[in-house]
Amino acid sequence: NATTSTIRDQLIDLHAYLAQVGFDVSKMNQHAKLLLEALRARGETTNDLLNNLFKAYKTVKDDDFLTYIKTKQSDWDEGSLDLTADKLMLLANNKYRLLIDQGKWQGPSAAGE
Repeated sequence: NATTSTIRDQLIDLHAYLAQVGFDVSKMNQHAKLLLEALRARGETTNDLLNNLFKAYKTVKDDDFLTYIKTKQSDWDEGSLDLTADKLMLLANNKYRLLIDQGKWQGPSAAGE
């Protein structure tokens, strides 16, 4: 159905949404969760959400965050990290908030605040 296709397209384009919200990881995660709920409400699932999340997170313009995400992806790729989309979003959000709290976040959203 067209709505399901639109939701799937939006999940594929999470990287574009992240840029639109000034690389605010928390906002993108909320958006992804809403899209996932919308899919589930239609009896659908997605098998590529982790890949879409990694793709989006790797567009962030913060070296510490980027290194953190690349390490998580490498560990997941090697099988040494058991990861779900929810867990990855939690880890990414925690790192994002920590960097902001420490005054180390270099993303465009920090410059706009």
